[in-house]
Amino acid sequence: MITAGSPLGRTSDEGQGRPAPELTDAGLAPTASRPREPDDLRKGKFPISVNGKPVNVVGPLSMGLEIKKAAIEQGVAIELDFVLTRTLPDDSQSIVGDDDEVDVTEFKTFTAVATDDKGRIEIIVNTRPRIVTTDEVSYDEVVKLAFDPPPTGPNWEIVVSYRNGAGRPPDGRLRPGGTVKIKEGTVFNVTATDKA
Repeated sequence: MITAGSPLGRTSDEGQGRPAPELTDAGLAPTASRPREPDDLRKGKFPISVNGKPVNVVGPLSMGLEIKKAAIEQGVAIELDFVLTRTLPDDSQSIVGDDDEVDVTEFKTFTAVATDDKGRIEIIVNTRPRIVTTDEVSYDEVVKLAFDPPPTGPNWEIVVSYRNGAGRPPDGRLRPGGTVKIKEGTVFNVTATDKA
């Protein structure tokens, strides 16, 4: 029976203990002759930005490769082998792989760049993902990634520790003027203390 207040065609098997069937985009309930297709949940175009240009993608879930293809089709000057990153709420960047699925209702700003010889490496600085383009970072670079702007003055002590580094030892403390070899997933903890 059709219940009062329900969308036209939505039925309720009230009294029989069964919920009303869900409707597809076409307004039809999935049946044995028409099973629910995965794309039933992916209908719709969602506005995002790639390299500052507006792009509409199929969503709410889109894969990295789908986002790049849509951007290219809509005139953004990128190529399929570019590295795609999404902007996180704290304005840091996180790499989106071609097979990674992204909720484009939550993440709307993307950047696609050509890879260089060394590629791009995602590290974690004070719990936030950061992208670097070299396999070695300095004390000053890590401090800048941790603080914007870094604290200055004679009374400030900044301590940089790391784990899961690419060199030996893989864990340790990075001192002013020093560098450390990194790899995907190297984690840095940077603390600043005012000794005044």
